[in-house]
Amino acid sequence: MNMRKFCILCVIAFFCAGIVFTGCKKEDGPVYSSITSINAKVENGSKHNFDNVKAVMYYDYWEEYVVAEGRYTNGGFSINLPESVKQMYLSPIVESDDEDLFPGWLKVSDETVMGGSIDLEGYKSGNYMGDFYLANITEKETDTSYSLSVSEAGFIYVDKNVTLKGSIKEKEYIAGFEVPIEASANAALKKGWNILYVTMSISMKVTSKGDVTASGKISITTKKPGGLKWYFEDDLGVLSMQKSYQSENKRQFDTDTQKIISKYMPFSKSKVAK
Repeated sequence: MNMRKFCILCVIAFFCAGIVFTGCKKEDGPVYSSITSINAKVENGSKHNFDNVKAVMYYDYWEEYVVAEGRYTNGGFSINLPESVKQMYLSPIVESDDEDLFPGWLKVSDETVMGGSIDLEGYKSGNYMGDFYLANITEKETDTSYSLSVSEAGFIYVDKNVTLKGSIKEKEYIAGFEVPIEASANAALKKGWNILYVTMSISMKVTSKGDVTASGKISITTKKPGGLKWYFEDDLGVLSMQKSYQSENKRQFDTDTQKIISKYMPFSKSKVAK
């Protein structure tokens, strides 16, 4: 599962003109998820024998910048993120015509904002071994139906406060099945490091005629979903519909699912082969 994580955004609410006056009913403000460090306890982490974990930002088409790193010990790792990132490692949101970096349907409050996302990569003796993900997967499967909910976190730096909003309806393909997707985002990011969460829900059913119908939704927010855990990529996967397909179809299903999540994450790129 070597696709760039998805990548995204936050639920915006409005508050009393930015000021709380006496007698004015206070409303919920924006949901922020600013961070200064990453602390991870990995599921089945003791079975992995890594030396360290690097937070890597990709810029200028596959150039690597190691933002920070930490030792992998006792089945987990801790990384302190720098207060700021130099502009040379960041990408503009709006000026880029590459939708792998930022989905074009998202509307940005400040079109001059620069940013970037990081991958959390495990290394052993200097060799890249794979990525770590903060995610949650819930599945239900019968002989004629399959439902999937995947939430995944992305770690993004922006050089100024910015809000992102938008929605879109489009079609994606998962293991050969066409899935209509409704995606929406309403986010507030603070200058510095933020955690963004993408949740994708998919429902697939087999009709009495043997046809497959499907639908899906994607939500982009900084409001933390429940059930998130840290995984190394080999331990993070989903089942495919109809178990008779299993191995090959499962791999394609996993790959396509991760590609879709990555597509809706700002500054997300496919990992270059190592």
